[in-house]
Amino acid sequence: MPKVACFCVVCGTYIGDYYPSKLKKTCSDECFRTLFSRKYHEKHGVLRICRVCGKTATTEEELDLFVLDPRTKIGRTTLCKECFNKKQNVDYHQRLKETRKEKQREYRHNLRMRVLNHISNGEVKCKVCGFMNTQALQIDHINGGGRAEIKRLGKNTAVYRKILKMSPEEAKKEYQILCANHNRIKMYEKREWGKGNDPFDEKSSFKGY
Repeated sequence: MPKVACFCVVCGTYIGDYYPSKLKKTCSDECFRTLFSRKYHEKHGVLRICRVCGKTATTEEELDLFVLDPRTKIGRTTLCKECFNKKQNVDYHQRLKETRKEKQREYRHNLRMRVLNHISNGEVKCKVCGFMNTQALQIDHINGGGRAEIKRLGKNTAVYRKILKMSPEEAKKEYQILCANHNRIKMYEKREWGKGNDPFDEKSSFKGY
């Protein structure tokens, strides 16, 4: 679609070439304020101007394209129905996105707490030092291979669901609860890192923590 010349509807100044879907109504802030002023409306017989796309209504038929608002003198808002629907969709999807994120965070937190209680029989604490703050407790693979299992199953929640399907006795044979410090100490003592990430190997890609 070719561009078309765009002129200011207030002063007639040439603004530039724009695509039809992105045409501008005014050339400056002053003309923009004039366009929405009451004097300009009375002079040109304008009933309503959409504050988003600049669509004007000079007749009752054109006024029907604007959203109803009984609080105003004319009974219409300064948003046309098309722009109003777009705004509502954006707001709705943004709220929906935030609600989903919040529900997902809550689901992951509850699932993790269930796993911690499942492994520890209700006594959620580090197996070594007894630290009890769940924010710093981690689910450790006793024989290593945690990263490989997460990579194989896809994500942490898949590992959590697998643990919950096991009996507490079976889960305790493969998993244990450690605080972040003792989990890292165990990793170094037993050298539980992925292939090519050995910090004691000169050719390793390991850059340190």
